[in-house]
Amino acid sequence: MMKFGLLGCGGIAKEHLAAAARHRRIKFVHAVDVRLDVAQALADEYGVEKVSQEAARVLNDDEVEAVVIALPTHLHYEWIVRCAKAGKHILTEKPLCRTVRDGRRALTVCANCGVKLGVGYMRRYIPTRGKARQLVQSGKLGRPVTWTVAQFDQRSDYYRGPGNWAWDMEKGGGIIMDGHIHDFDFATWILGPPVDLFAQSRWITDVVTAPTQASAIIRFHEGDTMLFGTSFQEGDFGQCIGPNSIVGPEGTIIFDGSGGFWWHYAPGKRRYYGLNWDSRRPAGIGSLWLFYKQLDSFIRLVEKDECDPRLATGPEALESLWLAEKVIAAGPDGRRSRMASKPS
Repeated sequence: MMKFGLLGCGGIAKEHLAAAARHRRIKFVHAVDVRLDVAQALADEYGVEKVSQEAARVLNDDEVEAVVIALPTHLHYEWIVRCAKAGKHILTEKPLCRTVRDGRRALTVCANCGVKLGVGYMRRYIPTRGKARQLVQSGKLGRPVTWTVAQFDQRSDYYRGPGNWAWDMEKGGGIIMDGHIHDFDFATWILGPPVDLFAQSRWITDVVTAPTQASAIIRFHEGDTMLFGTSFQEGDFGQCIGPNSIVGPEGTIIFDGSGGFWWHYAPGKRRYYGLNWDSRRPAGIGSLWLFYKQLDSFIRLVEKDECDPRLATGPEALESLWLAEKVIAAGPDGRRSRMASKPS
């Protein structure tokens, strides 16, 4: 059994604990949060024996073999480095770090310290996403392909709230870094490393400092393209998922917003791939299965050096981070950015 420490007990932390509770080879033994009452409540709910207010105590806990970092984005670099130097293997929530520069430095430290690192892009484990990747990479759609994804949502303080770290330009990067980086990761996972992009980003409110609108055209090494757009609107328009499709010269994938998609493979012919959590094991955990499988992949990486392609590596996480960073920094006049070499 691998014993884990948890840094940060807000937001996504509960999903990690709930998934681990169903895994016979994982046990969380130490939980940390600056809000001691929050950490204690979560520890009581999931049977975590030790609770601390200072994250450094996990580093000195000899019982802890690996750490899940569920801290705000701007703290990832510091604690990846500190955990690595303490000899703890690391599964960090996305993104890898707030900047590519910090991401590169963090990977160097992990390599020098001989610790394993995984990055929490759990959406890779959605079975239908894996099927879409297989269809594209096997050439069923032909190549090159164009992936179009767009979304608008409620006002800019929706869910996060003004003053929240996630909407701070320096600490979080807003919806692009905190949410749409999943799209950038999906793109690089399917299409490979990016070559260049042209992007624009802007603010439609002074409530937050990170961009609330953005668009980009991204090119990849194999000639594929991603057309991306997002906007958080002022006023309550309700949630709306826009176009989401991958189009190739020989077929099309159209995502339906529920996790499933239609594959159009010939004139008048199509096939539907739906998402059914009830068919997954262990039964009864629903979408927590994604976190369960991610944790399972991570312990296999640590114990057996087995690399599940669904578990995002550090170098892979640098590619999506580069895209998010460049889109955020593009500004209202737009900017073209070219990747000089694949991040590593």
